[in-house]
Amino acid sequence: MTKHVIDVELPATKIEFKIGAKTYTLSLADKSRARINKKYDAITKFEDEKGDSTEMVIKRYQDAIDEIEKERDKRELTDNPMSNEEEFKKRQAEIAKFQNEVDKNNQVLDIHTKKSAIEFLDYLFGQGTGNELYNLVDQNTIALSKIIFQIMTEFNRENNIYQYRDAYMQKLAAIDKTSDEDD
Repeated sequence: MTKHVIDVELPATKIEFKIGAKTYTLSLADKSRARINKKYDAITKFEDEKGDSTEMVIKRYQDAIDEIEKERDKRELTDNPMSNEEEFKKRQAEIAKFQNEVDKNNQVLDIHTKKSAIEFLDYLFGQGTGNELYNLVDQNTIALSKIIFQIMTEFNRENNIYQYRDAYMQKLAAIDKTSDEDD
């Protein structure tokens, strides 16, 4: 009696990324997919919250400018119309107030993004990699975030268990059709 042997294809245990002139290897042997995604989600959650904060500041600024324009229109037909100089000064005061808030928000975001992105890249590829890549993109946190986004997109594509299962099931179905045709 012959034993039936099933070949099990071994999934990849590492993913290589070519970034600039260097290749970085993400070893999956000591990292779980869930933990990597959780760390990435923490970065994007903070960025989203601060992005919403900046949008709120900009909305409040626009509301303040609208109020100045309403006041100007309201006073236009009175004995005390708003001069161009007065309107300009009010607008400048609002700009200074809100620009300071936006700058502070952006600074907090930049500091957090830099720190968390560097730590994340160190976790993925080994100590020192985060700073290496940060310097590679001329210390630009936006560019660093884009690199991380690309890494995560490929990481999730490579580790998509559902896609892997579907492809395997299609492979089995094709084998079954071939077996049926041979009979």
